[in-house]
Amino acid sequence: MHLLYIPFGKDTPNHVRAVFSICSFLTQEDKISSVNIITDQPSFYTHLRAYANIIEVNDKILQEWKGPHDFVWRIKIKGLELICDKYPGEPVVYLDTDTFLFRAADDLLSVLSKDHALMHVREGNLSAAGSKREQTMWRQVKNRDFGGIKIHANHAMWNAGVVATPNTRNNEDIKLALSICDAMCAAGVTPYLIEQFSTGVALEHFYGLTAADASIAHYWSNKEAWNVYINTFFMESWLHEFSLQETISRLRQLDLSAVPVMYKTPDTNQRLRKKIDRIFPARDITYVQNELGLGKGTQ
Repeated sequence: MHLLYIPFGKDTPNHVRAVFSICSFLTQEDKISSVNIITDQPSFYTHLRAYANIIEVNDKILQEWKGPHDFVWRIKIKGLELICDKYPGEPVVYLDTDTFLFRAADDLLSVLSKDHALMHVREGNLSAAGSKREQTMWRQVKNRDFGGIKIHANHAMWNAGVVATPNTRNNEDIKLALSICDAMCAAGVTPYLIEQFSTGVALEHFYGLTAADASIAHYWSNKEAWNVYINTFFMESWLHEFSLQETISRLRQLDLSAVPVMYKTPDTNQRLRKKIDRIFPARDITYVQNELGLGKGTQ
């Protein structure tokens, strides 16, 4: 299977997470046909050149990929289109940066070999969604035609942290996802999870879908804790001057159960914390006077 990552922008932790995810898959290098990184920050991945194809994109390309409605997450589908076209007839697995492989990849390969697609987890029928934004989305799309597909009550929302396609339909699956996405944007559907829903509908239409969460973790709700854990892991490798191969070997021994992959706090908790921060803001904040000039112009 060919892996795909699309980390863009200057958020350094996002790129660090991408490297960690890539290394987790490289612990089973024999199962990986290629690693493809589409990014506007290629220098962050120079140390991976022996293991990965670094595909540089600039602001102009990213803007084109956002499409006529300037929808940023359309970039994911365009990246999939590019890599699926590069490896016709071979499975392609897109991964968000906040993912990692924690089990043998054989189950994933088995599903893909049966011409079946995967996404991270089935979140439920859109028609029965609990969040207000998804309820709004359902009202906007129910019983309407998008890209030649009539949206009905059994169409599900699948989490797009993982998108794995057998890639056996000459890119028709990805083109359908683009068509649905663009049609929804043109119709004024609230731009929330449109690319996720479009991709799920398209893959279900062509292949059927299976959840990938039994093999791949997606810690979107607990990024802060994982950032600390991952930074510590890489810092120890740097301090010991371990090679990338040695770091990958260390990852095989890392306790991936040490930090929760799902961690949700109630909305009330978050509102109270923000209120407390406003009432009792931090005080006595002090900075050094930079006289060495070492940090000037680096941000």
